[in-house]
Amino acid sequence: MQVLRLEPTDKDALQTKLFLLLQTEQYSAALGLADSAEHAFEFGRAYSLYRLHREHEAAVVLDGIKSTNGSSRGVNHLEAQLVCIIAAPSLVHIFFISELHYTELQTRLLSDCIRSI
Repeated sequence: MQVLRLEPTDKDALQTKLFLLLQTEQYSAALGLADSAEHAFEFGRAYSLYRLHREHEAAVVLDGIKSTNGSSRGVNHLEAQLVCIIAAPSLVHIFFISELHYTELQTRLLSDCIRSI
């Protein structure tokens, strides 16, 4: 991106680069950009952490976003995905212990995801 060569701190150019890194699944590079930028790219940071399987860290960043900026559609969606990932192991454990039917496990997981929104 030639704009960044001329103006390395240009917010729009950095945001475009972050978007392109996320679209091309370069999550480590996107996280590095989000962490090093002077501008707050917290959602990009949270999404990168999520895609790098660092769900608990992503949840902390999302909590910060919600307390500062409130909720948005993207924040709510990512939060629901994180809840499903974080809650799933405990539900699978319940499944094996009590021999629940697969549909009941799906119902509980969906219910937990919906409650988190």
